[in-house]
Amino acid sequence: MKSMKWLVLVPSLLLGACGTKSDSETMDTKLLVTLKMKVTGLKISNSPTQLCYAVFNSPDGFPADSSKVAKNGCLPLISDSLEFSIEDIPSLRKGFVVSVFQDMDMSNKMETKKFLGFDVPAEPFGFTNNPPLLGGAPTFEKCKINALDGVTYEIKMKTM
Repeated sequence: MKSMKWLVLVPSLLLGACGTKSDSETMDTKLLVTLKMKVTGLKISNSPTQLCYAVFNSPDGFPADSSKVAKNGCLPLISDSLEFSIEDIPSLRKGFVVSVFQDMDMSNKMETKKFLGFDVPAEPFGFTNNPPLLGGAPTFEKCKINALDGVTYEIKMKTM
């Protein structure tokens, strides 16, 4: 049976330099972009919660390898929607995927639960382009967006 992989983030991990990059990779990463995001469908709670995000700038490592994240962080929540900008993201000119989850227990990682023998998210989550989730985690291509000036990308939260 095929194993489903789900995004598990540890926002405290920082993307580190691993090995050397070619001149073309180094040139591409000097282009920094900003993504404007809007996340809707967040759960209101009496306890503190936060929205954690991760930005992938290539298919490498998506969706579960937090060491391949170009940028990540967490923001406090006070309503059922949140608008924010993610700045200074290195562009590899392959597009971007933003994945988010609502950290209901402030653990800085997505909690999972078993469903039909698979680990699935136990907390609300979402991806850019709001792809259908039939058959497991979506591909980079289904979630990919481009950083267009003036465009706000919306993610609608989902639960399993």
